[in-house]
Order: sequence, then structure tokens, then C-alpha cells
Amino acid sequence: MKIPHASILDSIYANSALCSILADTPLLHAGHSRMLTAIIGEASARLALRLAPYLADVDFSDTALALEFRPAYGHLERMLPQLRMAIVYDVVALALEAADRSVAARYSALATSITDTLASLATVTAPLRLRPHRY
Repeated sequence: MKIPHASILDSIYANSALCSILADTPLLHAGHSRMLTAIIGEASARLALRLAPYLADVDFSDTALALEFRPAYGHLERMLPQLRMAIVYDVVALALEAADRSVAARYSALATSITDTLASLATVTAPLRLRPHRY
């Protein structure tokens, strides 16, 4: 399963634009791409370390993070959007660390919460199944 850096950047720009809807300029934009791209590697490594017990292989490249889960944890591959958002929040936290520690701490907490949730889902042995409520 690959998480392209471009999709991470797109998510950061979209979230930044939504958060700054009343401002003239988003907090993070394409002008920050070099800085953000450099930080993606660190955030990807942090995610991989948090999920290490469930991973069979990790491949870091200049363009994507590739994760291969152990067979028993293959159901986590369906959580690609959540994995990407954990990296997005961690990148934003690292980018804002020097500017505003309280905002950075909130984004870091979001990233940690997502990876903790994924780790708890890894321990589920029965197939995950969602059933809609019937009225």
C-alpha cells in the first residue's frame, strides 16, 4: 500500500485552506512545499515506528511511503485514508512547532490518536463489519 507524498501535500493544502476560510491566505500553501516535503519523511518514519509491530515491510522513497502489513493485520490496509491523515497531522505539527507550540501539540495529538486507534484495530481478530442502524 502506497501513500504518495503528493496526496499528503494536497490534504495539507486543503485542510489549511478550510481552516483559514476567513483569512486572505491559507497558513500552509504551495509556497511551503519544499519545507513540507522535507518534513513528510520524518512524519512517515514516526508513523512506521508507531505501527512497527504490525508491519512486514516499509519502503521510504522520495515520492511515497509504502507499507506492507503482516498477513494477520492485512485489514489495516483498508484504513489508508486514516493512515494518510495521521501523516498529514504530524507534518503540520512538525511544521508549526516553532511558530505555535499549542497548535502543534493539538495536531500531534490528532496524529497520535489516529495511530493509537489503528493499533487497537490491529488487535481485532474477527473480520470488521459495520452494520447500519435500522429504523
